Amino acid sequence: MFLPVIPDRAYQMTVDAEIPKAIQDAEVKLVCNGESLGRLQHGKTTLTIPPQSADRVIIEIQTPTWVPRNVISRSQDDRELGIQVFSVSMKAEGAGDPVFNANTGE
Repeated sequence: MFLPVIPDRAYQMTVDAEIPKAIQDAEVKLVCNGESLGRLQHGKTTLTIPPQSADRVIIEIQTPTWVPRNVISRSQDDRELGIQVFSVSMKAEGAGDPVFNANTGE
């Protein structure tokens, strides 16, 4: 995903995600502009996006896939799935509270 940032300012990014048991031991990474920020954990993980020179970043979640049919008995689901992301939030270094919520407009 492409996200706007203020150049030369660090950000805290929090990802709330479910990592299925089928891939819990695998490495699920959060990547910013091609550089790994660290490993995502089940639940909420907060990682730092270092200051960037540009006004946007490219964020990727790199995860192995799993197929429900191979893991869940009686499943006919052949889709290749990854993780389930519930929310992603970013807060700039030095930003005060409350932060603008784009979902509610407040």
